[in-house]
Amino acid sequence: MENLPQIIYSRIDRNWAHQHLKISTGSYCSFAREHSNLPHIHSIGHEFCFVISGEGEYQHDSVKYQLKAGDIFLSNPGSVHEISSHESRNLLIIFFNVFPNSSGGSSDDAYEENVIKQFITSHKIHVTAQNHLNNYLPFIQQQKGLSSFTDFRADKIIVLMILDMMAAFSILEIKKNTKDKEVPSHLKKAMKYLSDHIRSPIIVADIAEYSHCSERHLRRLFKEHFGHTIVDEINQMRIHLATKFLLMNYPIARVASEIGIDNHSQFSRLFKSVLGLTPKEYQKKYIIRAENHRSYAKG
Repeated sequence: MENLPQIIYSRIDRNWAHQHLKISTGSYCSFAREHSNLPHIHSIGHEFCFVISGEGEYQHDSVKYQLKAGDIFLSNPGSVHEISSHESRNLLIIFFNVFPNSSGGSSDDAYEENVIKQFITSHKIHVTAQNHLNNYLPFIQQQKGLSSFTDFRADKIIVLMILDMMAAFSILEIKKNTKDKEVPSHLKKAMKYLSDHIRSPIIVADIAEYSHCSERHLRRLFKEHFGHTIVDEINQMRIHLATKFLLMNYPIARVASEIGIDNHSQFSRLFKSVLGLTPKEYQKKYIIRAENHRSYAKG
């Protein structure tokens, strides 16, 4: 996607009598170049996503959802999740990091408090047909930083959009299907370890020790839930991180070092085995100057 409007990063903090809401404004995420953001975990906060256009798939723990324009979806803290658009390669979303908190009660007259409290109590992961959210976007794009008034207006509209999404997630809540297969806690711990140490040398025994299970059991969990080995997961996560540095025009030797691989040739071989291109070929094919393209993928 070319020439995406810019959203200036900011932190928004709103307090009511009993409910509190913090929002870190996110950005656009286009899957035209990188077709997946790979399985990963956020230890705190919810990630709210709105599908602007295109199609894709979202996996939250072991449940998969098909995505299309107008859908909203979220990730819960501590849940393994992945967004992908391998087939159509045209998925474009906007995301926000949301941190709701409650001190207990709520006021019958405060719509915002009731929405936040209901969301905290229970919510869905995926809701369709929320196309009206597109109407918020022109008011929050390229608004911040122009003046104190536009900053205030943009922040207020972002809060309204998040509350709108919260209401949709909450009002359409259905009872959790007890047949849904949860990702085991050992696997969640392993994913967190990988996220925290992906730029350093990683030993499977250390992952198993951190996850409080045997190496054999951990290897089986990865095959059962992700369909590939722990080593495959490490390699994919490292190469996904490497693409970000390459698109920033880092020298290839430095990129290898940044992702915990000391041997330049080993890095190049691994990169090509995962993406089918050498690092240099990837840079030549995909580098687009930031002033002409704003596209982000989250990990």
